[in-house]
Amino acid sequence: DGADITKNYKAALKGDLDGISLSGGLLETAKKDGNFDKYAIVSDVDGTTFASLYNLNRSAYCNFNDESKVVSTKSDEEKDRTKKAMLNQNFRLALNYGFDRASYNAQRAGEECKYFSLKNMWTDWDLVYTSEDITVDINGTPTEFKAGTSYGEMVQAQVTADGYPFKVYDPEANEGAGSGNGFDGWYNPDEAKKAIEAAAKELADQGVTVDKDHPIYLDITVQSTSEVFMNRTNAYKQSLEAALGGYVVLVINEVSDPDTWSSCGYSCSNGYEMNYDIYDYTGWGPDYGDPSTFLDTMTPGGYETKNLGMY
Repeated sequence: DGADITKNYKAALKGDLDGISLSGGLLETAKKDGNFDKYAIVSDVDGTTFASLYNLNRSAYCNFNDESKVVSTKSDEEKDRTKKAMLNQNFRLALNYGFDRASYNAQRAGEECKYFSLKNMWTDWDLVYTSEDITVDINGTPTEFKAGTSYGEMVQAQVTADGYPFKVYDPEANEGAGSGNGFDGWYNPDEAKKAIEAAAKELADQGVTVDKDHPIYLDITVQSTSEVFMNRTNAYKQSLEAALGGYVVLVINEVSDPDTWSSCGYSCSNGYEMNYDIYDYTGWGPDYGDPSTFLDTMTPGGYETKNLGMY
C-alpha cells in the first residue's frame, strides 16, 4: 500500500536497500491491482551516469582512515601482477566485454526493466547535435555529418573506424529512432575471450603469466547488509569470471558498515587513497547541459581521475 511504498522509498534514499528490489518487491506490489500494465511508463534517462571504474595506479590496500579496514589479502606479487594487468588495454577491454551490465542492473530494476537505464557512454549520446553540415577527419578519411547529427553517432563512427566491436550508438535502437541508451553495447563474451587472450600474450612479454592457474585477482568491496548490492556484485563476479574463462577472479570484500564501504573510494580525496581494483560506487551528475561538465571529471585532479588512482 501507499504507506509501505513510502517507507521503502525513504529507506532507499537512506541507502538501506536490504531486501528492497523492484525485481521482487515494489514491482510485484504495483502489479497486484492490475493497473500497472495500463498506466506504467518508463521515464527518460537523465544526465547522471553511474559506472564501474578501474584503479590504474593502486597504492592503497587498506582504508585511508583506518588501516585495519578492508585489508587486501593479495600478496605483493599479486599486487604487482594486477597493476601490470590494469595498465594493459586489452585486459581492460576484456573486463568491459565480460561485464553483463543488464544482469547486474536486473538485481535492482528487475528483468523487465534491466535495459531501460543502461548507457554506453560516460556522457549522454545526445548531449549535443551538430548545428550545420560538417566534415571530420576519421583515421585519414574525410567523413561528412549532416546538421542535426548527435554526438553519439559521431563517436560511433570513430569507434567503428578503429575496429572496436562495441556500440555507443545504435541507429536501430529505440524502435528504429536511434539511441545510445536502452541496450548493452559492450557485453560480448566472445570478444572478452579474444581480448583476455591478447592481454595474456602481451603480459607474458613483461614476465607476467596469466591463465587459469595464474589468474589476476581484482578486489571489489560491497556493503553486505544490502541484499541488492550483494546480488549486483555477485552478478558482476559471475559474468566476469565466466566470460574470461578463469583468467580473472573477482575478490568480493564484504563490509557491513556503509561508511567503511564509502571510505574505499567515495570518501577519498586523493587517488593514492583509493582502496580497490574495481569500484562501482561512483557516478556523476552534470551541473549544466554542456560537454565540459563531463570532460572536467577526467582532467588532472578531476573527480573521476581520482577514482582511477591518479592525482
